[in-house]
Amino acid sequence: MLIEYYPQGSFIHNLDVRTKTLGFFVITTASFCFENPLINFLILILLWLMLSSMNSPMSKVLKIIKSLLPIFIIMLIITGLSYPTSKFIHEENKRILFSFLPDNGLPLTTGGLYYGLTLVLRIFVDRKSVV
Repeated sequence: MLIEYYPQGSFIHNLDVRTKTLGFFVITTASFCFENPLINFLILILLWLMLSSMNSPMSKVLKIIKSLLPIFIIMLIITGLSYPTSKFIHEENKRILFSFLPDNGLPLTTGGLYYGLTLVLRIFVDRKSVV
């Protein structure tokens, strides 16, 4: 089973179900409010610390992450190649790292990679808040 319940005596396990549901919605909403991958990474670290404090079996969590890793890599590549440079405000995000076709056709941009990383981190955050 992808998500299993492991009864533990941690602080989070003892919370009321409404409090846990509210926390889930707050964390998920926060991950979608920010476009910066650094902020989503900080949210992920906070969730990882919470998960560690609950004595959850990390081997199960790492198994889920390992199975999703190829999908995350494909997401990064596709977003890096397909996200339009016209949507970027900062010039450093418009920088082309690599181009697969002549005359900058099918460019891999830093902003596209940042956006792809943001999407991947959002999935991690949503997976962690469910586990």
